[in-house]
Amino acid sequence: MSSRQYTEKAFEAAIEDYLLAHGYQKGDPETFDRSLALDPGEVIAFIKETQPKDWNYLQSQLGTMAHGSSMTSPRP
Repeated sequence: MSSRQYTEKAFEAAIEDYLLAHGYQKGDPETFDRSLALDPGEVIAFIKETQPKDWNYLQSQLGTMAHGSSMTSPRP
């Protein structure tokens, strides 16, 4: 029988290593908003890149408030 110890920390590291080796990018824990369970800056960047027309419309309606309100307002 193997004498290796398996820990949650080692398991998490193995998953992270695999994901990073296959194209995922590690986020910055300082910009992660726990109350929203996401990184608002990353979400905004994704929306701008994948839905530019919708983002431009949102900005035309909300101006500089688009960045904050898009993360806290419920969808209709």
